[in-house]
Amino acid sequence: MTSTSAGGASAALDFAAILKASQALSSEIQLEQLLSNLLQVTIENAGADKGVLLLLEDGQWRVEGVAQIGETAQVLQSVPLEESQEIPLSLINQVKRQPQPIAINNATEHSFFLGDAYIQQAQPKSLLCNPIWHQGKLVGMLYLENRLTAGVFTSDRTQVLNLLCAQAAISLENARLYQRSQQTLEELKQAQQLLRLVIDNIPQWIFWKDRNSVYLGCNQSFAEISGAGSPVQILGKTDDDLKGLAIEKSLYRQCDASVIATGQPILDLVETKSPADGQPIWLQTHKLPLRDPQGEIIGVLGTIENITKRIQAEQLLKQQKDDLAAALQELQQTQFKLIQSDKMSALGNLVAGVAHEINNPVGFIAGNLKPANEYMRDLFGLVDLYQKYYPNPVSVIQEEIDNIDLGYLKADFPELLNSMELGVERICNISNSLRTFSRADKDYKVPFNIHEGLDSTLLILKHRLKAHDERPAIEIIKKYGSLPTVNCFPGQLNQVFMNLLANAVDALEELYNSDLPSRHQADRYQIEVDTQMIEDRAIAIRIADRGIGMAEAVKQRAFDHLFTTKPVGQGTGLGLAIARQIVVEVHGGTIQLESIRGEGTAFTITLPLAAD
Repeated sequence: MTSTSAGGASAALDFAAILKASQALSSEIQLEQLLSNLLQVTIENAGADKGVLLLLEDGQWRVEGVAQIGETAQVLQSVPLEESQEIPLSLINQVKRQPQPIAINNATEHSFFLGDAYIQQAQPKSLLCNPIWHQGKLVGMLYLENRLTAGVFTSDRTQVLNLLCAQAAISLENARLYQRSQQTLEELKQAQQLLRLVIDNIPQWIFWKDRNSVYLGCNQSFAEISGAGSPVQILGKTDDDLKGLAIEKSLYRQCDASVIATGQPILDLVETKSPADGQPIWLQTHKLPLRDPQGEIIGVLGTIENITKRIQAEQLLKQQKDDLAAALQELQQTQFKLIQSDKMSALGNLVAGVAHEINNPVGFIAGNLKPANEYMRDLFGLVDLYQKYYPNPVSVIQEEIDNIDLGYLKADFPELLNSMELGVERICNISNSLRTFSRADKDYKVPFNIHEGLDSTLLILKHRLKAHDERPAIEIIKKYGSLPTVNCFPGQLNQVFMNLLANAVDALEELYNSDLPSRHQADRYQIEVDTQMIEDRAIAIRIADRGIGMAEAVKQRAFDHLFTTKPVGQGTGLGLAIARQIVVEVHGGTIQLESIRGEGTAFTITLPLAAD
């Protein structure tokens, strides 16, 4: 089942919209929000007014999200496919049997849907069902419809949706991994709480004495441990009478006297004992003043607890916490790598695709400019010969010469071709920069020109440097030193440059929206990029802005995982954490932050020249 494309040119989406949509998917790791974003992004970019997401779970197809334009998406309801009233089952079953995109220009006129109850009731016009693949496996389907307009889902929009579905498949897998990791962490947390509950409920030894430290009573546990045998047998006895009580008796008598004299409790008195078996035990004692109903101190209330198991459990818990911290660190490292890989893969594929599409028409133009110049010279030479040997043309020819202003045409046409050559050269340079930025990393380090990486990143961000209503234009000041090539992972370093330069632009925009008196000074809207050698053993890259700067508390947490000061939806708190991991852990370098609130921020990266 196929359909034809209508208005393909008008349906094409610009690069910025595709990039924004892809980033919206790749930057989200919460499953519920990811499903909502996916439906909203696809509806907005495909011209649909309704979208339904189906996922394959344990061999069963379920409707996991439904969204209509202008309404909040309903996600994670897990409605079985056969029970859903939101989709045409005939179209969905067709894609299940033959997993490939199916677009219908006008479903109400299509004979295939005559028996479909949903189509007959809802009467939608344009339909699209797109399979979602991950690592060669069908994991989901995205169904879109437009109830008012026929022929909405053109081939251009279908290609964009294919790209978004590919990104969505990766992001869905990451979100599920993240959800499982959160569940694991919650289970570990509950296990810790249970262990603490067990420790806190160990029976205590309880006793109470009069003002002369004579026992007035105790519980069974204290009677047994003290050698009295039962609470009755301890009445009238002192610490000196209790042979089984392994405590520092003189110290305890002093504590009793202090509590009675001052009325203040003595808490957390801990002793370590070494019985005959050689196994140390820990005892923790609390003593409080015992008062009568009138508030007069009549004695001492005490508890003794054998905290040996608790101490040992705390030691074990500390080891478990250390193990958990190591596991969490490893999980964060994996998460960093997944997010970095997804973002760079999506961005790299888009940029490389644009560069490739530019090269073809530019190559055609460049290849034809040279013969065009030759044809021009031949035609002008022929005109010159006519004018030399026929200086007095007939009136009709003379009138046409005057109308087209032949003299100006002969002077301007070569300049026109020259400007076209310069334009083609400029486009070629831009295409080369795009390919430099989007180059895929190998599994080993390769020589790389740092300046090419910086320039290609600045080119990608060029649209953000232009002046607009929010602020003046941003000037880039380059101070490049003489650097050799560096053995590294170019794609990862380009990601670091992108994060730092994008943050610098954000800081300057925040400056313009602040109340600082200097926000209107043109020289503040600058980003300086410096490079230099360090004693022939390393290189330094410094990216500095004169933006809003950071407070000291923000500086201390700038590289923390998931820490961000940006509004919800504008930052993930991963950019600087990923940058630090790439520079320090992957490349063995350093990254330092200098910032003063109200004056600006500078990041300095050092990379060793020696290969690993």
